[in-house]
Amino acid sequence: MNKINVGVVGLGWWGPKLVKNFRKHPLVDKVYGWDISEKAVENALNSGLLFEPVRRQDDLFRDEISSLIIATPPKTHFSYAQAALERGKHVLVTKPPVETKAELDLLASLIKEKKLTFMVDATYVFNPGLENIVSLARERGFQNLRLLRIVRFGDVLRLRHKNRLVQTMFANKVNIIKDLIFHDLSVLCSLFPGDITVESVEEFRNLDEECSDSAVLILRAENIPVLIEYSWIYPERKSEYQFYYHDHFLIFDDFSPGDKVWEFTYDNQQRRAFPVESAEPLFRVVDHFLSCIASGKEPRTGIEFAKKVMVSTEKINRTMERRR
Repeated sequence: MNKINVGVVGLGWWGPKLVKNFRKHPLVDKVYGWDISEKAVENALNSGLLFEPVRRQDDLFRDEISSLIIATPPKTHFSYAQAALERGKHVLVTKPPVETKAELDLLASLIKEKKLTFMVDATYVFNPGLENIVSLARERGFQNLRLLRIVRFGDVLRLRHKNRLVQTMFANKVNIIKDLIFHDLSVLCSLFPGDITVESVEEFRNLDEECSDSAVLILRAENIPVLIEYSWIYPERKSEYQFYYHDHFLIFDDFSPGDKVWEFTYDNQQRRAFPVESAEPLFRVVDHFLSCIASGKEPRTGIEFAKKVMVSTEKINRTMERRR
């Protein structure tokens, strides 16, 4: 595969990280960047980020740019993706890819017609620690799994100053479920081929009357109970996947500086750690996207995967609406 040029639209929080990882890839020649905010472009350049700034959005659709990387607010994802596909560009889009499954169906028709690669940046799916624990869980048999618990507590970036949370998430009416659920539904959809059902959703509004800052969800994946717990305000900081069996459990601890994957056996109280490959998940996303462009294969987190995640997302949204 010859070297390619990519365009990144959106240089706020996640876009610069994508620029860095595309810049590192040996198959990429140039990375172009644009943001609706000139200040964001200026800040990105002043931070030492290496990319070619473009002056107008339409410059991202020039012939020499083969792929568009979308890292803008979710409400703009569909329009950018549609424009890119119509102009023959491959697309990598951050989560959530669009706002409805109907929008994904429209994109699917374009992808098929134009024979292009479309992929969602579901970074957690490409985390080597998570891949490790999923492999271990499969070895022990999903049919023997009693409970899968997912915990995300204490977003330090937002908890450090309440004003940061108020001025970002609450100001944009983004509750904690909307912010985090795509990550975990992506993992569940990659784990279990069957449907995911929603049993209950509880939201807690401690800081804002309109937006939840904590939540508890109970789902079921192929008859396996899935307990998901979120909070921006709990004092403890956790990001874990916990697989419980009748005589032991497996833990993936994303925040641990040491053992990230380990097993605890109830009878003998033994704790056993497992090695995890040292690899940047986002670079693995970039590498997979580029390899799928070269091979023409459907990405692991391609359009069909995105549809499945969106179906589950809409089930959760309907459950939340009924409770309100």
